[in-house]
Amino acid sequence: MNARVTPKTYPWPAGDPTKPADLTPDASREWDRVCRYMRRQGTLSPAYWGVVYAAASGCAAFKRMLRHVRTARITAANGKGVLRHMEAMRNTYLRAVRSLRCPPARMVLNHQPGDR
Repeated sequence: MNARVTPKTYPWPAGDPTKPADLTPDASREWDRVCRYMRRQGTLSPAYWGVVYAAASGCAAFKRMLRHVRTARITAANGKGVLRHMEAMRNTYLRAVRSLRCPPARMVLNHQPGDR
């Protein structure tokens, strides 16, 4: 880890947060995407571990629920709880990536409530 503090990461040191070993493949890809973007911007710090984790796990949960909705043919009429939870995961993900000033994944961003 680079313990050097930069103007963009102040007051935290610059460097990569430790990637958890228990991430799903979807969450791992999102973790890598977010970290790669922040590294290019010079804003990546281990202090952002929790928010990067929230973004990665929120994106993975949203994708998993979206696959379930599509395969089980869930609609607003028969799965309001599932769709509400899916929208909550999408909102959690969007809040996390926006707080990191990272663009959200297109697939999550372009999904509108009621889409399948």
